[in-house]
Amino acid sequence: MKELTLKNVKPSKRYAQALFEAMQESNFDEILFEFNNVVEIINKDNEFKTFLSHPVISNDEKKQIVSECFKDFSDTIKNFLFILIDEKRINCLSEIKAFLDDKINGKNNLVNVNVTLAFEANDEIKNQIIQRLKNKLQADVNAEFKISPDIIGGLKIQVEDTVIDLSIKKKIENFKKI
Repeated sequence: MKELTLKNVKPSKRYAQALFEAMQESNFDEILFEFNNVVEIINKDNEFKTFLSHPVISNDEKKQIVSECFKDFSDTIKNFLFILIDEKRINCLSEIKAFLDDKINGKNNLVNVNVTLAFEANDEIKNQIIQRLKNKLQADVNAEFKISPDIIGGLKIQVEDTVIDLSIKKKIENFKKI
């Protein structure tokens, strides 16, 4: 996900919530599949993305093109895109997708976790870390492992906005403060 700005965080969360609610009232899996396809298509085609966010092109023209491009998609998705066009928020699609993914993960009791290690860990160590995180968080864990020799040893765990730094580097920094 690209870097969020204060300007687009709140609206992106609101639109993700609105789409999440609409999905629950309809065919959840179909709409999710369509939305993921729309985001991928728009993000891959810079000309299309620029066209949809261009201030000189009328919203009616944009909606007509969206209707043609996504004619086989549900009305829920097309209407959602029309709202984003009208509100000049089509450029927030990636952020909306990220917040929607968070909503879905919350519904499914799934937590995304980033784990940074100083070295490449074998599967046994990774599974032990995941199991401990599952026990602590009382949720299923989707762990992404990264390697950063800078931390010297230990590990860093990031769950949403919370970072737990158990690295040797952090311990050395804390020791130097004494």
